[in-house]
Amino acid sequence: MITYFKEKCVGCNSCIRSCPVHEANVYEEGVDGPIITIHEEKCIKCGACIRACDHDARGYADDTELFLNDLRNGESIAVIAAPAIKIAFDGYWRHTLNWLKNKGVTNIYDVSLGADICTWAHLEYLTKNPTAKIITQPCAAIVNYIQKYEHDLIPFLSPIHSPMLCTAVYIKKYLNKNMKIAALSPCIAKKDEFTLTGLVDYNVTFAELRKYFKEDNVNLSQYASSNENYCSFEFDDMQGLVGSVYPRPGGLKENVHLFAPAVSVINSEGTDSIYKALHEYVHEPEKSRPQVFDVLSCEQGCNGGPAVGQDYSVFRMDNIMHDVKAFVRAKNNKQMKKGKNLLFESFSKRFRLQDFYRSYQAEHVSSTDPTQKQADDILLSLGKDTKAKREFNCHACGYDSCYDMAVAIHKGINISQNCLQYSELLAKQSREKISNMLEQFTVISQELNQVVVNLNSNIGYVKENTDSINNIGDL
Repeated sequence: MITYFKEKCVGCNSCIRSCPVHEANVYEEGVDGPIITIHEEKCIKCGACIRACDHDARGYADDTELFLNDLRNGESIAVIAAPAIKIAFDGYWRHTLNWLKNKGVTNIYDVSLGADICTWAHLEYLTKNPTAKIITQPCAAIVNYIQKYEHDLIPFLSPIHSPMLCTAVYIKKYLNKNMKIAALSPCIAKKDEFTLTGLVDYNVTFAELRKYFKEDNVNLSQYASSNENYCSFEFDDMQGLVGSVYPRPGGLKENVHLFAPAVSVINSEGTDSIYKALHEYVHEPEKSRPQVFDVLSCEQGCNGGPAVGQDYSVFRMDNIMHDVKAFVRAKNNKQMKKGKNLLFESFSKRFRLQDFYRSYQAEHVSSTDPTQKQADDILLSLGKDTKAKREFNCHACGYDSCYDMAVAIHKGINISQNCLQYSELLAKQSREKISNMLEQFTVISQELNQVVVNLNSNIGYVKENTDSINNIGDL
């Protein structure tokens, strides 16, 4: 879940501005000023607000502590490692997995294998359903979004499990392992996916694991197999092949096109574009939709997930993935024989497609949109009585438009005073009021001065008359 720290929030609206679901942020008046809290039910756990917050007022909670405690207590736990581990622990990902083995993890499996199964399953499904149009679902934040806010897209969600869950199904059903499973992941939202499906027990994020290593002074180089400059590590069971590139933007698209170049695939990533594209997808004519819409909430794919714990440049990430791709190409070439993919052929012989299916349920998030009149009344109350004022759209409030701000006020998740134009109007009115009061004070002051002058004059006159009377009395 996303967490927030009231004492650090300055009410700058960056979280609102970055969030694809504005309703997840609630503006409140704190003791020391405005704060923006989180509506847990409406949050999709994309983590965009954590990146956007410069004040460390946003964070998240995962299962790292619970996982390590259960491990210490002798719980039998298998680990599945997302391929983005190569980014999160660049140069030390093998050491990290060796450390986990040293701490008692029973088995460690490669989610790249689950990604290969995921690609195979997609191609099998499309072969059996050639007219199908699907939206990929490895990204748990996007699945959360669709299940909560775009119910019309649920029929388009791919029926195939994500690579992590394909790995979990493989472990449980085909390896007959009944132990708990901990996922090493770059994603906050995966916890919801694991909870809804019941296939994975712990979401252990790379960032929190890195934090633990730092706080506990873990020297990963000590867990090399031979010396600190090199560490060999072998996954239990098979290692994935081309699935290793899944965490890149368009990774699933690349995998599908490697084995089925005729399949039409469009990919889109990043909160600035993907959620708008998903909304547009609903209204697109059938012929405009690709067979596969490959979508990820994070701009740099899972490699740039909010829980990776590294903030590499795109160049550094691409360099790391370049080495991964070279390794993948070499291994994949061994799996190809006369144009046939031996790995996928073995999958078809061994696996039952339906074992990797997932279903979805709409989640009804409580929300009441205003009528046009209600929105107009709110805009008028903000002083927006002209078209130009209603389309001022300065974005200072964090929303895309003045109308969106009016909707937020109607829903009770923001207040009028957070509108810059309205605040300026109030300030102007206050200045005018103060100016009028000063003018009135000046007039009153002048009148009082005249009264004082007149009073002094009258006192002088009385004194003169008094003196005259006294003089007469002395005669």
